[in-house]
Amino acid sequence: MSLNMLRFMFKVFQSNFFELKYPYRLNFILTYRCNQRCIMCNIWRKKINKELTTEEIDKFFSKNNYFSWVDVSGGEIFLRKDIFDIAKIIISKCPHLYLLHFPTNGFMTDKIVLVTEDILSHFKQKLIVTISLDGPPQLHDEIRGVKGSWQRSIDTYKELRKIKGADLEVYFGMTFTEANIHAFSDTYQSAKVEISDLRYDDMHFNFIHNSDHYYGYNDAHIVGEEKYLKALEEIISTRAKSLYPVHLLENDYLKLLRKYLRTGRTPLVCEALSSSCFIAPNGDTYVCSIWNKKIGNLRDTDFDLGKIIHSQDTKKARSQIKEGGCSHCWTPCEAYTAIMAHKLPFSK
Repeated sequence: MSLNMLRFMFKVFQSNFFELKYPYRLNFILTYRCNQRCIMCNIWRKKINKELTTEEIDKFFSKNNYFSWVDVSGGEIFLRKDIFDIAKIIISKCPHLYLLHFPTNGFMTDKIVLVTEDILSHFKQKLIVTISLDGPPQLHDEIRGVKGSWQRSIDTYKELRKIKGADLEVYFGMTFTEANIHAFSDTYQSAKVEISDLRYDDMHFNFIHNSDHYYGYNDAHIVGEEKYLKALEEIISTRAKSLYPVHLLENDYLKLLRKYLRTGRTPLVCEALSSSCFIAPNGDTYVCSIWNKKIGNLRDTDFDLGKIIHSQDTKKARSQIKEGGCSHCWTPCEAYTAIMAHKLPFSK
């Protein structure tokens, strides 16, 4: 057990009793550029608006180096030419970093593998990579809008799994929409033909949500829909009993998703702006990935996130969250920190 893991666990422990002075988890969106045209996401339609430069990202992490968990996402992060440098900045500037995670559509296999290997040569903590897989071959390609994307996802998964001697975990990520809500079993079986040792626990899940400022998507209708509840129960039935933290977290997320799908209400009080925060490619800082509530911009505070986190706007937003006045969601980005902040008997 590393010192950084112990620090991370202590922050999670503290989050059960009071709001943290600084978030331990960062959802950092590097770019809205994307090389796929997914039907459930309009990020690829967004204008590229003054993305933070490599130098600005360096300045940000130099001033805000307290993160234990960083999710780096897009768009497709591997379309940034400086992705090697950004990864090194995060690792070198965050001495307490325990978990680095990035999702990818898996299309740029060679670059993804090179960057992952480079990260692992510098980073001795935990690295998790999630590769999109939204259906069997034809359906996946239709959803993603690019022929051959299913095979690229499979190839990327295979190549990353070949990396030995590192604390690397690779998962498939499936987002359920109207197009693939029926296709969980077919998706898994088609991948298993190519990857014989694939397990159900090697797949993680999300259900489509609406988000103006991030996905640019507002046509999700999943609450109260029996087909989504049915698909969820099918997924839960495949999950193995496990004490491994990643599996425990995923299983708790899925079980609590039942309540969200039935009520449209967040099952637990959200930890956004306490345990986590969300930063867009141009430095705009939002409460989370779903609620279209901007609370500042890093360029306006000389990249000091603390000035935003401790502002009156943030305090008001936290009060709204605790009173149930947010958009309500149950995405992994926000659900995981909420689950971990409600694990102890006397949690807040």
